[in-house]
Amino acid sequence: MMSGMLDEITSIQQAFLSGCDRTELFERLLTVVVEMTDSQYGYIGEVSQDQETGQRVLQTRASYGLGTHISRDETYHDLIRSGQAVRNLDNIFGECVLTGKTVISNDIADQMDLVDMPHGHRPITRFLGVPLFANDAIIGMFGLANRPEDYTKDLVAELTPIISTLSTIITAQRSQRQYNHLITELQYQKNALDEHSIVSITNSRGIITYVNDFFCELTGYSSQELVGKTHAIVNSGHHSKAFWDDMWRTIRSGQTWRGIIRNKKKNGDYYWVKSTMMAHKNRQGKIDRYIAIRTDVTNEIEQQFKLQGAVEEAESANASKSIFIASMNHELRTPINAISGFSQMIEEEAFGPIGSQKYLEYAKDIHTSSQLLNSMIDDILHISQLDSKSYEPKSEYLHLRDVTEELLHSFQPAIDAKQLVVKVDIDEALPEIMNLDKNLVLHLFNNLVSNAIKHTPAEGWVRVVWSPSADSSGLQISVEDSGPGFPQDVVDKVGEPFLMGENPYHARHPNSGTGLGLYITKKIATFLGGNLTIGNTENGGFAGVSWPLKPL
Repeated sequence: MMSGMLDEITSIQQAFLSGCDRTELFERLLTVVVEMTDSQYGYIGEVSQDQETGQRVLQTRASYGLGTHISRDETYHDLIRSGQAVRNLDNIFGECVLTGKTVISNDIADQMDLVDMPHGHRPITRFLGVPLFANDAIIGMFGLANRPEDYTKDLVAELTPIISTLSTIITAQRSQRQYNHLITELQYQKNALDEHSIVSITNSRGIITYVNDFFCELTGYSSQELVGKTHAIVNSGHHSKAFWDDMWRTIRSGQTWRGIIRNKKKNGDYYWVKSTMMAHKNRQGKIDRYIAIRTDVTNEIEQQFKLQGAVEEAESANASKSIFIASMNHELRTPINAISGFSQMIEEEAFGPIGSQKYLEYAKDIHTSSQLLNSMIDDILHISQLDSKSYEPKSEYLHLRDVTEELLHSFQPAIDAKQLVVKVDIDEALPEIMNLDKNLVLHLFNNLVSNAIKHTPAEGWVRVVWSPSADSSGLQISVEDSGPGFPQDVVDKVGEPFLMGENPYHARHPNSGTGLGLYITKKIATFLGGNLTIGNTENGGFAGVSWPLKPL
């Protein structure tokens, strides 16, 4: 028996090496072992794991002489073709799989608790179950049944070549499945990469050996035109020698290089790619190829260039504006100061009576207008500083109530002239001393308070409120008054310069200001990272600014 079995095993092994169908090999091996042992039935199964339950199951690989499957009215051969598994291992087959031990039973009638075969299964009188191993892990089993003589351990020893061959074939089949799965996964990954990226591979000398379709589509070159060349074929000449030296030095050292490169298409157009380049080493640890993965970022780079150009134009325009404003400041202030001074002298009749009351009124209007022009120049200079970002904040620790009283003192003549009641409220939650830019606070305070005083009728009231901002992380100044309130068009256009209209808040009469107060206030609020809010109450109008700060 042994000689014939070994000859058949040798033939099966040669068929295995030549790539013969694995199912056919299993059936040949099972036929050999069944016939040589004079068994009536045979079975070969591969152990696998149920994906849902995690339990061991048997995938049928071959059967001999068996009729129906344990849970369905179909043959074991049908089970092989369908790829379904034997899940019920609570039987004599399962004992071999679950324990990993050879099962020999020559009197099944005495061990019916191990059989548990379903109705319709062919009767079993004797049984041999042998587990199959690979690297100490059980990978399958084969079973024989109904031999005329008893199954013995000596018989199992004689079947060792069969057992070894079965284990080898199952292991090879598993490896092939894993390999196929890996190839499929790699193909999925490659397809995904090809859809998104521009890929090329070179040998260790930088000669292109592979390009994907995206590379060809973007550059306009065919793969035949690219393979065998270096990437110099798409070099735009934009980058310096030092740039490329750094790239080669990095990847030759085994590190990954990343950068943005401008290349040139076949038609001469330029394009930009975000590149990642790396070396691949062989088993000897030597670099045998370089891989480059790129993403087309041409649109993003062009947008950056446009944005940079717009910024440069704006900065240039700002610089020209600053030069003009500085010149205006110098050229206009001299004559305006002269007009202001001489008109005041005439108004005060410093050198004697001028003879007509009308002339005095004209002189007063000239003096007021010249002061308005000076104030407007100051405002424009301040706006220019904020716009050009040349203003540097200078924070200092200030006592909030002292500063408020100091600033209100400058408004005392206007307050007395209108007999206004001015009240200051400082929230107790605020510290007495705060880290503030006095210059900006002065501008905010002056603009808000002067606006309120200017438009509040005689014997009215103005209220200045200092409090934490709504989120308690900053400071807020609000000025309320008993004036006519803000017209809706002013509320809608808050922060626009030189608002004009038929209402008390629009810059038409010299006494109503320059029309830049709220505009500058909003500029300062934005500069501080805050915001300006205006509106109306039942008793009048209000305007406020809140901004973040660091308290002492």
